[in-house]
Amino acid sequence: IKSIRARAGVENLDGEYGLAAVSGRDPLFGAVIRERQVEFAYEGKRFFDLRRWLLFNNDFGTCTRLGVTPIDGTRRTGYFITAKNLNGSKYVGTQAVDPFIKPATGNAPLVNRDSAFATTAAYNNFVDYMYDNYFVVTERDNLDPTTAGWKFKWFNEYYFLGFSSSILNSSSYLEQTKGWDGLRGPGTFDPLL
Repeated sequence: IKSIRARAGVENLDGEYGLAAVSGRDPLFGAVIRERQVEFAYEGKRFFDLRRWLLFNNDFGTCTRLGVTPIDGTRRTGYFITAKNLNGSKYVGTQAVDPFIKPATGNAPLVNRDSAFATTAAYNNFVDYMYDNYFVVTERDNLDPTTAGWKFKWFNEYYFLGFSSSILNSSSYLEQTKGWDGLRGPGTFDPLL
């Protein structure tokens, strides 16, 4: 994890790349799971990690042991980032003064990022300044208004996928996985036995 964070340019403020307080097998493995979530974002690996380590729900206690929040019972959320007017209100595109266009006084500073940020700290400070003074971040939890109140539900049967019809047809000795219906009725194969 330290090598990955060093390569990514994460600041090593505690000498351990944020891992100084992490000790023991389960917390360290939880740190690996979180690091994989960040490192492999948008690469299609998260679903398989959650399924492999039984992290969609906490029925098996894995989430508690690793310090991971289960997805079961949650709702998808998103963020709106809106420009802020000089008086602190949200900027609407039809308003006369755009806070990001010069030469109006008091507008957001525009900089050439290639020459202005010699260090990561300078860039981070500028981004913090912009978000504190010129943007409003709002969490949105109504991404699909047609299903208001919908929460994600995970069934333990999903941890072990069922066989497709073509595989079941290839041999009469194959049994469908428990919790799934097959060509010959409900599944009888228990992958945990």
